[in-house]
Amino acid sequence: MRTQSHYDILILSANYGAGHNLVAHAVKDIINAYRTDLSVEIKDFFNFLAPRVNHVTKKSFIKIVRYFPNAYRVFFKLTGSIKPDSPVQHWLDNLGHERLAKLIQDIKPCIIICTFPTPAGVLSALSERGKDVPKVITIITDVIIHSQWIHPHTDIYIIPDKYSINKLIDRNIPTSCIHPLGIPLRPSFSKNCSCEQIRQNFGLSNKFTVLLMGGAYGMLGKESKICQLLGNLPEDIQIIIVCGHNRMLLKRMQNLKYRFRNKMHVLGFTEKIADLMQVSNLLISKAGGITVYEALSKGLPLLVYRPIPGQEEGNTNFLINIGAGKSFKNTKDLVNTVQYLYKTPASLKKMSDAALLHSKPNAVNDTVNLVLEMADAKKKSDEEEYHIAQTT
Repeated sequence: MRTQSHYDILILSANYGAGHNLVAHAVKDIINAYRTDLSVEIKDFFNFLAPRVNHVTKKSFIKIVRYFPNAYRVFFKLTGSIKPDSPVQHWLDNLGHERLAKLIQDIKPCIIICTFPTPAGVLSALSERGKDVPKVITIITDVIIHSQWIHPHTDIYIIPDKYSINKLIDRNIPTSCIHPLGIPLRPSFSKNCSCEQIRQNFGLSNKFTVLLMGGAYGMLGKESKICQLLGNLPEDIQIIIVCGHNRMLLKRMQNLKYRFRNKMHVLGFTEKIADLMQVSNLLISKAGGITVYEALSKGLPLLVYRPIPGQEEGNTNFLINIGAGKSFKNTKDLVNTVQYLYKTPASLKKMSDAALLHSKPNAVNDTVNLVLEMADAKKKSDEEEYHIAQTT
């Protein structure tokens, strides 16, 4: 009989950027919708190991990315060049290995999914030591593939796009292990609601709409300047700015919103990003992997302002190469491009069409189908082994 602590599928994530957890929950929700006979548990890997330390390091990470991007660039490059047999990699791969091994022993999952790279490395090291580790699926959440995602005992890699395949092949990953299914998104991004109803819900007009987002932590930068320039454009537009959990930004934008010619709608954290993207014509945002694929799913061109060094630069280059986005280092060029796209609908449509062409609307369903196929195969194998053991 199943005990209360048993979970068929364990998902290991981390809250360093909201995207990893969003993917974890999207996968869990669809599994739960498909299969009531399977139980799924999500663990924040670092919170599981040391909650207090995790709280401090997460705050530090956000501040470094926001205020010292060049320091993060150095960190990204250094961690990407760590040799597999180096002491640093050995330390990373041993983070909390005893606690993780005990967790696996206690809950006995048939599949482990990693939406953050570090736990995949720890699982690989446990396998190397001969520990009983189930099949491991790693879901890579950026177009650019950092070396910390790649480990010898990972069974399946789910990657955003076919353009990333060669990066894994170059690291001796068999093609049979690579599945370019896209980034699993919440179901709201694969369906469209009534635009009229969405506008009514948010008090929006039916006009050219620019959506500004800085992610869950409101880290776009220069928000006031961008809003000032957009708000005073002669073109008849409306601006939506989503401040996330950044309460200081929310307060500042609320104080500014009545000073401009064009109407500005200011929101804090919201779960309705899919709806806001659906009724928008342009997105100004950072280029996190999740945000990129959310925008693609809605055919929404993305203007990236000062992408964070590392994975965001790679994601931005991907957007530029497929024709669905542009990158800017200063606010003047950014706003000039908004004006240009407002005045040239054909150029805007071309970017929108490119976004839709490269979207992966079925990524979460395709991912879950693969997970369930592997889970069912494991369960069948276990039942056959049990039957053989009982009859011998």
